[in-house]
Amino acid sequence: MAITQNTYTGNGTTVLFSFTFPYLETTDIKVSLNGTVTTAYTLANATTIQFNTAPANGAAIRIYRQTDDAALAATFYPGSAIRSNDLNKNFTQNLYVTQESTNNAATATTTANSALTNAATAINTANSAVGTANTASANATSAVNTANTASGNASAAVSTANSATSTANTALSTANAASSAVANALLFVTVANVAAIPASPANNAAVEVINSTNIQGFTPLANLPAGFVGSPGLSVRLIYSTSGNTWNFIQYFPNDPETRYLKLSGGTLTGAITGTQTGNILPFFFQTFAGLPSPNTYHGAVAHAHDTGALYYAHAGQWQQLANVNSPTFTGTVTIPAGASISGYLTSATASSTYQTQAGMSSYLTTATAGTTYAPLASPTFTGTVTIPAGASISGYLTSATASSTYQTQAGMSSYLTTSTASSTYQPISSMSSYLTAYATTTTAVNKTLVNRERCTVIAGGLTITLPASPSAGNEVTVTVGGSFTNTTIARNGSNIMSLAENLTIDKANISVTLYYVDATRGWRII
Repeated sequence: MAITQNTYTGNGTTVLFSFTFPYLETTDIKVSLNGTVTTAYTLANATTIQFNTAPANGAAIRIYRQTDDAALAATFYPGSAIRSNDLNKNFTQNLYVTQESTNNAATATTTANSALTNAATAINTANSAVGTANTASANATSAVNTANTASGNASAAVSTANSATSTANTALSTANAASSAVANALLFVTVANVAAIPASPANNAAVEVINSTNIQGFTPLANLPAGFVGSPGLSVRLIYSTSGNTWNFIQYFPNDPETRYLKLSGGTLTGAITGTQTGNILPFFFQTFAGLPSPNTYHGAVAHAHDTGALYYAHAGQWQQLANVNSPTFTGTVTIPAGASISGYLTSATASSTYQTQAGMSSYLTTATAGTTYAPLASPTFTGTVTIPAGASISGYLTSATASSTYQTQAGMSSYLTTSTASSTYQPISSMSSYLTAYATTTTAVNKTLVNRERCTVIAGGLTITLPASPSAGNEVTVTVGGSFTNTTIARNGSNIMSLAENLTIDKANISVTLYYVDATRGWRII
């Protein structure tokens, strides 16, 4: 039987008492004097207690272990690692609780047996008292009462012993159940990739595939989520079942969440954010109208062009401009619904005092009828044949012969723009000087101050890259960390960064950060 306690008898002078049983925590060590638990001691070393005051001569000293069984020493969670130290600690905890329960049960049984012996002695004494009562009737009644009391005490002792035995059995069952639960805990065996999954596993074999690339094509496999695609950064857990002879998908998780998922704060996306065609589309800002992306690719998107100050939406292969409700400019036909109220226009009553009615205009030409009959003096367009009388002199006109050597025929002009069509589509070159500025690409291994539209690659650690002084709205710079160092500082040079009067530290290797200046309050924004 395992040792879970040591007992001594006090002599009035000794304060140091050793014990021989192992324990998990110092709080599991208990001490009692004459059956009463005491805390008036300290641990002199790992296996010796020291009383604050020497126990009295003849005092019963008991040093015993009472392992905490309120909860397992270690708890395992889905996806967590199972360490041998945690398993051993749980098994040791269950072993100690079982040993203590067994010893307590034995002690309780011994107590019960002693109580039974005392009860038998009491019954014998009672029988003797009855015999004495027969010879001494005066004392008979008293002897019987004494015997009955002793019998009652014996019964109570037996009941107490039985209760102690039941409690010990319950504790033993609990310990056995906990030990069985730990023993049945499922351990996943790690394999490097899909090709390493065992071909002939036993029932309930469990594997954790570190590189799950092509797991979607592995067979036999059941319960894999629809659309799931394995990758080197995802681990997958499988359990084999001989019922159906198939591996069953249990769960997956990233090997390194830091590199797979975007942080709530401070993360940088390296690609475009694309929404579904039927979902919400994010609006975006562009410096010039010419810089808008393909309206076919971003059909349904909304964008603002800073140079025109207008808002556009992509539809039918074009960026369609939305009208400003305060001062709209329409390029097509405006249809007014019947019965609509239009302020600022003439009514029939106000028009009659100023204008001639159409009925009274029968002898006049309207613009429409004149246009079908007469050619304007400036830039006439003829729809029929123009006949010039023979011998007429026409100054300033070309003959077919002289025109062909100087001008392009109309048939050959289909791919050219007229002044009016070009002005509605293109910006004059003379007004484009303030729009496009070439990027300056630089590389530095020393501290450096940037200029507007500079793309700088830093090739040494610990450098300070200073933003341009007195920036203007629309200024833009890019800093690229060209190495594995994580301590590049971007000095704000008097301007805010992300609305804060603080410098920016790039603590990620091999990334690029682009900053766009908005205004004095918000300062430079990371885009």
